[in-house]
Amino acid sequence: MSSPPAPLPVALLAGGMATRLRPITEKIPKLLVEVAGEPFFSHQLRLLKAAGLTHLVLCVGYLGEHIVDLYGDGSRFGVKIDRPITEKIPKLLVEVAGEPFFSHQLRLLKSAGLTHLVLCVGYLGEQIVDLYGDGSRFGVKIDYCFDGPTLLGTGGALIQALPQLGEAFYVLYGDSYLPIDYQAVADHFLRSGRQGLMTVYENHGRYDTSNVEFTHGEIVRYDKKVRTPAMHHIDYGLGLFRASAFSTFPRDAVVDLAAVQMDLVARHQLSGYEIAQRFYEIGSHEGLNELDALLRSRQGAPQ
Repeated sequence: MSSPPAPLPVALLAGGMATRLRPITEKIPKLLVEVAGEPFFSHQLRLLKAAGLTHLVLCVGYLGEHIVDLYGDGSRFGVKIDRPITEKIPKLLVEVAGEPFFSHQLRLLKSAGLTHLVLCVGYLGEQIVDLYGDGSRFGVKIDYCFDGPTLLGTGGALIQALPQLGEAFYVLYGDSYLPIDYQAVADHFLRSGRQGLMTVYENHGRYDTSNVEFTHGEIVRYDKKVRTPAMHHIDYGLGLFRASAFSTFPRDAVVDLAAVQMDLVARHQLSGYEIAQRFYEIGSHEGLNELDALLRSRQGAPQ
């Protein structure tokens, strides 16, 4: 007889500034607002613990240190409270196989002949600049394009970086590790004559939810929100674009890269390139552990 599954962890999204509760939340975060003589979070903790949910991940921001000071790791309350790895460091600096993830990504890109990188950075991005600088120590050239006071989304960040990127360029998700033939992808893109290219992988929901209809070498549909039964492929994490792909989108506005790609599909301007091997990423704890194991096995480091 199999044992019951372990309860899933609970992510508590508590990073907002709670402007609707001003002035109460000018000096304390929303979770610590008093309700019935106690901080709201104490009531919430008891409720979740009573439901058997004892592993909490607190995604905090504004005044979040007050929550940490009061509740710590949760042991006094009979629960486990974790905080995201990226609370104090940007994702590129998360440790993988004994080094910051970006060091692995840099070596991979350099070995593929890609030596000019434009980093679209925002949260805690100064830490990346401090560690990697202009890239010369690593044999590459690194330029930076920082988000301003308003986050512009993935597409908006690229539009802001267009002067640094030039007429045609690769786009790689910052949490992706893709050991593939980058030049072959670029050759396919240039031969296609289209404004964009998306790499795809026949996923069948294996590593994440499939979001691409890819038939006879063509991307028929791409949608990260509305799924169809014919979606067996997934966006692999690497694309190529001409600057003209972004010409119909506003500057200094929030733009999702997915909206740009969907627009290109509708205009038959998004080429598809299928990759046979799986992708690796550090966007989840599971993905981080898988990549850590892969890289340690390659460098002969102890597990």
